[in-house]
This record gives sequence, C-alpha cells and structure tokens, in this order.
Amino acid sequence: SSAIQCMLFHNDLIWCCGGTVQIRDKTGALVKESKTVHADLITCCTVVTQEDGSVSIWTADLSGYIYAWNPVSGSTTSKTKLEEQIFCMTPSGDYVWVGLNRSVALLSPLDMSKCGGVTNINRTNCLLSINKHVWGGHNDGKICCWKESSDTTMDSHKGRVTCLSVVGRFV
Repeated sequence: SSAIQCMLFHNDLIWCCGGTVQIRDKTGALVKESKTVHADLITCCTVVTQEDGSVSIWTADLSGYIYAWNPVSGSTTSKTKLEEQIFCMTPSGDYVWVGLNRSVALLSPLDMSKCGGVTNINRTNCLLSINKHVWGGHNDGKICCWKESSDTTMDSHKGRVTCLSVVGRFV
C-alpha cells in the first residue's frame, strides 16, 4: 500500500512511511525513497536518541522488522526481527517500547536487543511517553499506564483505543 501510515519531522526533513520510506524536505519535495527495505506495511516510526546524543530513525512493519536509519544519509544502519506484528513504538527512559499483537517489548536503543516487556495484553495500537510513564491504548478498549515495574489498567472505552494525546495535564 502506498498510503502514509506514519510521519515524523526531524532536522528539517519529513519522514513519510507506509508502503515505502520517503524522505522529503520542508516543501514536500522528495529527497530520497527506499522501496525495498521493508517487505510489509510500515506501521510506525520514531526518533531514538542514544546516551551519547547520536540519533537514529526507527521504522517498523507488520512482518516484525524494525530498521534503524541514519537521519543524515537516509540509509539503514541495523535491523532486528520480533516474532509479532508491530503497531507502534515510543522511546522512554532506557528503552524503546514496541507495541505488538499480544505484548509490549522493551528494546535497547544501543543494539535493538530485547530487554524485557509486558505480556498477556491485547493488541497495543498506540503508545505515548510522558513524565517517565508510558501509556498504551489497546484493541479491547483498555488504556494501560506503566512506570518502571508498576502498571495501572483502566477499562475506559467500549471500542479500540487507537490514539493517545496530551491535552493540558491530561492524557
């Protein structure tokens, strides 16, 4: 599919992801396009900052692949494969949180290795990191909030939760 599933803005460039990865300038002009890296629909992208301040762009797809990209050259630098479909990602604290079909994986931003996670939950459609908490919206209408080893679950919706946002001091 060529529809855009996710976008991010970094260093005056717009990363548009869906069937391909397109990098565009502020005017919308195409700078670079990668049609062959991801074999499945790209569902999410995020900016990941290392401890040393270096930055990479991560993109993920429904086949379980995550690719790290150099934001200057627009080329891939590393990849990893998870065993579930990937729907969302957000960096928070020492990890990149990855929303999957039946769990949330915690990955190291250094080498993309799996460092833990949360299991036995419904599909995670969206993740939001704010004030050292990670919020997740799920297919079963639940919203979860994780901080370190504790978590809170709210049965707040009758349908899927597909988007979370901050308005004032509320999520």
